[in-house]
Amino acid sequence: MSAGEQAPMRDRLAEFFTRYANHARMLFRVAPGWSSLSLACTLAGSASTVLNMITTGRLVGALYDVVARHAGTAAMWHWFAVFAVTTVTGQLLQAATSMSNPRIWAAYRAGIQDLIAEAGMHSASLAPLDSEVGAELKTVTEASRHWLFRFGMTGTWSLLQTRLVALGSVGVLLAWRWWVPFVVAGAFVVASRSMAGWVDNILNNLWGSPSIGRQRADYVARVMVRPAAAKEVRLFGIAGWRESGRANMLARKLVCICNSGLANRRRGRPPPVGHVPD
Repeated sequence: MSAGEQAPMRDRLAEFFTRYANHARMLFRVAPGWSSLSLACTLAGSASTVLNMITTGRLVGALYDVVARHAGTAAMWHWFAVFAVTTVTGQLLQAATSMSNPRIWAAYRAGIQDLIAEAGMHSASLAPLDSEVGAELKTVTEASRHWLFRFGMTGTWSLLQTRLVALGSVGVLLAWRWWVPFVVAGAFVVASRSMAGWVDNILNNLWGSPSIGRQRADYVARVMVRPAAAKEVRLFGIAGWRESGRANMLARKLVCICNSGLANRRRGRPPPVGHVPD
């Protein structure tokens, strides 16, 4: 890889770590106590999950010895007790994190609103609010009310715990077979790439570059519903014509879906999503 190709990668990595560092700084600024509790529960929960993996293997091995080799049950009950303790501990830690999440989210959103107000009133002139700065402030204000914003706040600790558990799982698997972690990691990479491509396709169809059929349907809906256009449509008496055109378009779409489902059935493939049964 050349130096010119490494520079964008370094920039992306620097932006990635800077973004998460700012997010962590904001968390501990607006809610230091609850953020510290969530971080402690996340670390302890990760250790509990990894220990639970090890305990499950030991418990299965002890149970096999009892059933197949007629060994004593002391080891089995020992590992069962450890398994029960780690399971209950993990649930308690998860409950504590769920209790602290709403308080962190409320404080975080209040801090965001304070920063927006401070940025909006920083200048004595109204010129910045009419520029791109004002548009960005409006975007941030609207985004802070979206449910994804709250999901991002409460999902921080679960994401961190997932990463830590993955590292602990690698250590557990390395102690068993050195090649197993690479196989598991490859499977997860393939699954995550497929999931990311599927989500990107959905989001692109919704907000990016929707299909021609969806654009036509959105146009017809706007013409029939928007007050200005709906008034003109009804004034000139073409509401029935537009409605029949929309119905015909829907019927053609259903015919295409049914034909696709029949063709896949003949080939032995599962029907597509949205297939209308016979």
